[in-house]
Amino acid sequence: RVERSIPFPLLCGTVGFAGPHLSGVVYVMMGEGLGRRAASVIFGGAPGQVPDADLEDMVGELANMIAGDFKTGALAELDTCFLSLPSVVRSAELSIECRDSNVRLDTTY
Repeated sequence: RVERSIPFPLLCGTVGFAGPHLSGVVYVMMGEGLGRRAASVIFGGAPGQVPDADLEDMVGELANMIAGDFKTGALAELDTCFLSLPSVVRSAELSIECRDSNVRLDTTY
């Protein structure tokens, strides 16, 4: 179980993957400030002027790229795999619970 209560808005992009033998979800979480800076580099303009839609597109697409890379790399020889459409959650409080998980990979930057 992962729980975070933070004093600033959090963005969480998710993409699910599923196959006959393996399924899961890729989560990409970042603070809104970092998200706005990243989106301003991608779309141009100042971080404070990034529209919410561009901010959400950026974090959803980042999760999609990571899941796609995982699918074509690590899963390519193991399983046929399908990806979901990206989803984005914005909140200052977030709780993620994994049930019956055999493998968990966490990377924090």
